[in-house]
Amino acid sequence: MNSGSGKRSVPVLIPVLFQQDSVNADAPVICIPFYAFHTIIADFFRVQITAVTFSASDTFPVIQDALTVNCHDAETPPFFCIIQLTGKAGQDLNKVELRRFTEEEYHLFFRGYTSDPMMDPSPFHYNHEQVQRSYIYNHCGYRDHYEHYGIFVDGRPVGSFQLKRIDPDRKTCEFGIIMQNDAVKNRGIGTEAIRAGIRIAHDEYHIETVIGDTMSRNKRMIHVFEKLGFIRTEIVPDAFELPDGTKEDRLVYSKKTSEE
Repeated sequence: MNSGSGKRSVPVLIPVLFQQDSVNADAPVICIPFYAFHTIIADFFRVQITAVTFSASDTFPVIQDALTVNCHDAETPPFFCIIQLTGKAGQDLNKVELRRFTEEEYHLFFRGYTSDPMMDPSPFHYNHEQVQRSYIYNHCGYRDHYEHYGIFVDGRPVGSFQLKRIDPDRKTCEFGIIMQNDAVKNRGIGTEAIRAGIRIAHDEYHIETVIGDTMSRNKRMIHVFEKLGFIRTEIVPDAFELPDGTKEDRLVYSKKTSEE
């Protein structure tokens, strides 16, 4: 439809790459505030934006979708551009931080911890004395070639990240990650924590190769490895035995820290 000024209305399709954190699963359609794109799009492309509607899906953990802008464009045909979208309804993503646990934070993490039935079918019950012993063992110099960090979002502990078997001669180490419960999974937090851990391994310990592993049935972790560019280097048959007697292969992945 032409406007009164003779300008024509054209649809503008903008592919958007964003993290799962950007989407509220209970509200699969997000309306982006008009002002968020007025300066960026309208001024740069000389268009007048009249409406912005964004339809999302719940694909884990990174999805590509399209944002359609109805606008009046005086000079150019329909065009394409790429915009980084972050946050719920235009707000910034919560910052994922990796740092040492304080004693209080360590207990807070485990008070909210729920074991993952895929990895450990035994339910976890918080016990202050056991958690205190664990804190001392992991943080007070009793473990060689080992560093333990908390994963924090908005200052709240939501996960645990470990650098293990740090070998300064071979410049390699392994890593482990535990998320607190289902509420903090499938949101990209663990992925960002692994990225941060790789940077720490490279910058602070001069590690060149990081190694991780998982069970063959842990499709979520396999997806994270692949997304972060890890290469599968080994399959160890029947390496894990679950309480019910089921055996699972161990999949080993590695990545050069310089690639992060």
